[in-house]
Amino acid sequence: MYRGRVPEVANGVRIPSGRAHAPAGSSPAPSADQTTASTHRLDDVQQVVVIANPAAGGDPHGLLDELLSAAPRTVQVDVEWTQGGGDAERIAAEYSYSPSTVVVAVGGDGTVREVAAGIHRAGGKPALVVAPAGTGNSSYLCLWNDQPWSMVVHALYDSALHLRSIDLATIEELDRIMLLGAGAGVIAQALVNAQSLDGVGRSRLLQAAFDTLNSYPPHRGRVVVDGRILDVSEMINVNVGGNRYRAGSFQLLPRSVVDDGLLDVSILRNCPDPLEPAMLSMTGDIADHPAVVYGRGRRITVERIDGEALIFEHDGDVVPEQRSSYTISVLAAALRVAVPSPLSNCFGTN
Repeated sequence: MYRGRVPEVANGVRIPSGRAHAPAGSSPAPSADQTTASTHRLDDVQQVVVIANPAAGGDPHGLLDELLSAAPRTVQVDVEWTQGGGDAERIAAEYSYSPSTVVVAVGGDGTVREVAAGIHRAGGKPALVVAPAGTGNSSYLCLWNDQPWSMVVHALYDSALHLRSIDLATIEELDRIMLLGAGAGVIAQALVNAQSLDGVGRSRLLQAAFDTLNSYPPHRGRVVVDGRILDVSEMINVNVGGNRYRAGSFQLLPRSVVDDGLLDVSILRNCPDPLEPAMLSMTGDIADHPAVVYGRGRRITVERIDGEALIFEHDGDVVPEQRSSYTISVLAAALRVAVPSPLSNCFGTN
């Protein structure tokens, strides 16, 4: 049984503008019992807030139905649908007053980023659960190793999840929080090209990436890590972040973990056969290729030094601004996420 306002219609999509509720009981608020030095068990979930994007590239309605149908009567579930960019960040901030709240982001990597940013900027401590409702779902792959969504749902309600703090980052020129990572070059251009391709999900992104790789012109670039030049060369792609996965298929930062307080950077220089390192990225071996320069630090600047603007993206969204330089700084242990045990290999050791 759900309570809420009658759904509104926006752009032909019926969007509940109010909250859908599963009945709540009177058991105590969630608690976190320490199980390791840096991981805590998430017990006795009482309130779940779902922030869902109806325009996500996957199946947000189906994933939400699973979450709602499995909710026990002792758990209150509030559902908020976004209607445009920035909504997820605003809604997440509004619900960030209680550390006992679990926020579920039902959308793509861009929606997940907005939710994470809202929680962080509000100074809140809710635990974030990521649902695979987008196209690439790289955040879900990193945190949950692509486990079936039904397993995540039951683990949430069965108090089988654990809390872990992960890093975020800020893109200084944009004053924007970054979760997944950022890229300049092929990956950014592939996101643009994917819009004109048929198909859905990761296969469309994969096709776009390989198509773009064959035609992308290298640019003269420079990457600076913690004030020291890491590389100056003809570059095809640069990736910065904590998440090792991009487009749900490529491990462009294979040595990265999401909770070490550092950013990884991977540079693909121009080379005779760029398909070779691209294929290695699908097995996590790209850092071993001679055309790849790999680094790590707390503040990383990516520049194009031939007078042209960088094509730049972060968290799956291409930045419309025309800039030749972006600086990204880590925000260590800035977000609590609910994750399985054992942890995926995207986490460091305790």
